[in-house]
Formats: sequence, C-alpha cells, structure tokens
Amino acid sequence: MATITTSSKHDPPVVEAPPPVEDRRSAPRLRVRSPLHLVPLPEREPLACRAADISPGGVFVRMPKTCAPAVGQRVELHFPDRAVADIPTALAGLRCYATVVRTQRMGDDPTADLGAALRFDQPVYL
Repeated sequence: MATITTSSKHDPPVVEAPPPVEDRRSAPRLRVRSPLHLVPLPEREPLACRAADISPGGVFVRMPKTCAPAVGQRVELHFPDRAVADIPTALAGLRCYATVVRTQRMGDDPTADLGAALRFDQPVYL
C-alpha cells in the first residue's frame, strides 16, 4: 500500500510507492520447468500445467486458458513421481494444496496460455 506524507500543510504530498513485488517476496523464486497436475477443488478433473517458478511460499504455473481456475479457488497440486530435469528433487512426487491468488494472460494473442500464481497452504521446502 502506498504511503502519503506531507511536511507542512502547504507542501504537496509525497507518495511513497510500495516496493516492487520482487522486494516483497519472503523467499527467492527458483525457475523450474516441470509438468504437474492441478486439481481444482472441490474435486474435478486434473488439469495438465507447467510450473515456471517456485518458492517455499508458492508456484507460478502456465496452462491453457480454457481450463483456468478462478482467483480465490483452492487447488491440489501433483508434481511428477520421478525427478525431472530442471526440477528440485524435493518436488518429485509432491502433493500439496494451494490457493489461486492471481491469473494473467501470457501474451497479447487471445489464445495465449494463462499464468496463475498459487500460494501454498503450507511452505514447501526445496
């Protein structure tokens, strides 16, 4: 949230912008390229996605826009059973829960994939 301060009633207000998103993260993100399945809750069919980056607090995934969950929706994540190149061993076979906190289109093309930022219910230690 931005903070507005003034030094006197005649001075224009000074708006202090919040720090960039990268500076607000409690843990650095690790770039990964891992397939995973995302299951929107309550139980529905698993959606094939790809993890783009991950931290102990969450993961950013890409998926076809036609199957995107809604912001605020809880999901179950299933990482592959075997370690894949570009994936930390700690993620192999991991199943965990998360909440969708943001979605965004991944390009200007109306058919572009959708990206979703997911916050883990419990930290995932990599």
